Amino acid sequence: MEWADESLCRLLNKALRKEDRSTLKPWFSYPKLLHTALKKLPRASENLWRGVDSDVSENYRANEKLAWWCFSSCASNVKVAKEFLGSTLTLFMIEAKNGKDISAYSNFPGEDKVILISGTQIRVVDDPLNHETFNLVRLMELADEDDYEVLPVLEDKMNGRDTSFYDDENTYTGGWVAGLKEGKGVFTWKNGDRYEMEYSQNIFLLTDSDDDCIM
Repeated sequence: MEWADESLCRLLNKALRKEDRSTLKPWFSYPKLLHTALKKLPRASENLWRGVDSDVSENYRANEKLAWWCFSSCASNVKVAKEFLGSTLTLFMIEAKNGKDISAYSNFPGEDKVILISGTQIRVVDDPLNHETFNLVRLMELADEDDYEVLPVLEDKMNGRDTSFYDDENTYTGGWVAGLKEGKGVFTWKNGDRYEMEYSQNIFLLTDSDDDCIM
């Protein structure tokens, strides 16, 4: 999957980072397919290291709970992680529960690569340890593997107006409260037909006739 700056991994993670869920439409079921494949690999419960070539430590404060939406490449050896760092860096030490060792499938098996899946839930253990050119952030993975059965990036508890993408390539755009459809919205079928609908706590209330469908 090495395509220089336009690698498959980079393109997928770029889409996963965006708040606009419509950017995920070209991918559809691919993240879940990748998750299913990774789940077949042995679990790596150990301290992992991930280096970032910039200072992002201000985004992490003690006891905060966060989710990493990207598929995150880590190393089980801190020396490997440090090789990829520049002069100003952030180094994450992650107490992982559900890492997936992919070194046997990597083009560089000596890098001891371990993947954390999309939607990994973490807690910041301590405030970052900041130096002039070095920032250490200690994290702990929270969830068990079974909690990732459904990718939260695609099916999390949405609030406000948002779009849900389904495996059959249909979409629903409308209001959400705690992951339940609420109020009016538009269901778009794969063939392009669009219908206005109304929900209350995920219960369908009404639908317009075919004559009122949005073309």
